[in-house]
Amino acid sequence: MKSFVWKISGIVFISIIFIFLMSFYYKTLRVQSVPANGSKQIEKSQYDGVDLISDIEDKKEFHSAIHYPRFQSSKLNASIQSYVKEEKRRFHEQIQSQKWRLFKDPSNFSLTFRLYPVTDSVYSFVFTSESHSDGEKESKDFKIFIVDLAAERFINSQDILEIDEKTKEKLHVQLTDQFLQSKKYKKSFSKKKLNKWLNHPYNDFSNIYLTNKFIVFKFHSNEVTEGAESPEISIPLTKGKELLTEEWRKRLWMEENKPKKAEPLPKKPPIQKDEPIKSKKIVALTFDDGPHPKYTTEILDLLKSYHAKATFFVIGQRVNFYPNIVKRIGSEGHEICNHSFSHKDFTTLKKEKILEEINMTDQEIFKASGLKANCVRPPYGAVNQKVRSAIEKPIILWTVDTLDWKTDDPKKVLKIVQAKTKNGSIILMHDIHSSTVEALKLILPYLKQQGYEFVTVSEISKK
Repeated sequence: MKSFVWKISGIVFISIIFIFLMSFYYKTLRVQSVPANGSKQIEKSQYDGVDLISDIEDKKEFHSAIHYPRFQSSKLNASIQSYVKEEKRRFHEQIQSQKWRLFKDPSNFSLTFRLYPVTDSVYSFVFTSESHSDGEKESKDFKIFIVDLAAERFINSQDILEIDEKTKEKLHVQLTDQFLQSKKYKKSFSKKKLNKWLNHPYNDFSNIYLTNKFIVFKFHSNEVTEGAESPEISIPLTKGKELLTEEWRKRLWMEENKPKKAEPLPKKPPIQKDEPIKSKKIVALTFDDGPHPKYTTEILDLLKSYHAKATFFVIGQRVNFYPNIVKRIGSEGHEICNHSFSHKDFTTLKKEKILEEINMTDQEIFKASGLKANCVRPPYGAVNQKVRSAIEKPIILWTVDTLDWKTDDPKKVLKIVQAKTKNGSIILMHDIHSSTVEALKLILPYLKQQGYEFVTVSEISKK
């Protein structure tokens, strides 16, 4: 009998331990899946079968901005997520290894990508991973994925290129010609390095990607040049046809010969007018990090119902995915301003890279809305003398930080607005959170009741 009781007691004890460990395990998984003080959105884009995941964190120790695609295929997602997870792990490992140092500034990590449609179901994704810590050399790398959504598989370079000695000779001639014709790379190009790269026994040509017009070769710094940073050489498909496998010659030229739909004539873009400011209390509502196809739309609906104007500081990569939302922002009389292309900390970038982030976003804004961005808000509000001298447009920060990204409670956001808003305030919010939409439902009637007029930041600067 005693033996039986001991057995039962042992089973109960082991069961309790097992339940405790499993609950701890799942709790840990939940914590790891969505980082603290971060924002993670899964969004539908204008590209068929491709959603966008954005994960932005603003912590004391580091700034992190990650963008990557999500597909309907779990097999495709697993590979992309594995890559993203590994890049994040490397960055956090780097932070841990440097904890003993007293950093003046937070470390920075950026993972972004460019999407290039190839055919109806094939896309090239070119990722760029960058990390930087105070006092450390910047780390930069890239990775390419070519995805066939219809077949639910990744396409490798051996599928695309005829990799034999004859093709290598042709490729050597074409790449050399393109390098020597390039104003950017002509001086730093090394024929010797190109020859070494072409004939390296472990070269798998994984540095190529396709667009609907070019075969593009992307190289690491110093791989085929003397000092040029990540050079890219594009060979037109018409010239590079002989480099392709028979399958891809057929696929690309069948796509090219498809009858094209007639595009509607472009409408004349709306003109942003500066209305005269009346002698009353004014406030500027501003929204960062969008556009978001759900929450930005809901915010626009709310603003319309209160006849309120606002300013949207948009991220170029999101504009590329959601141009119709940006078009609506402009057509309803709101101001569209620049918040960088990929949410990198400008204080860690060289002047030319800052300008690249600004110019790429300006182009996306104009392409989507026909409007020019009047001002810039650097990501994280990070500004120094280098940033000020690089950006010619007005730099607009904020006077009231609602901390809407920190809380799910809209009443807490309202309390901050109530406590800190005064005549001429610029209020910071983010149109990528559902809680911000709920907070705005409280903020708009409160400010209206207090006698405020809602204006854009350009209007408020004329006060």
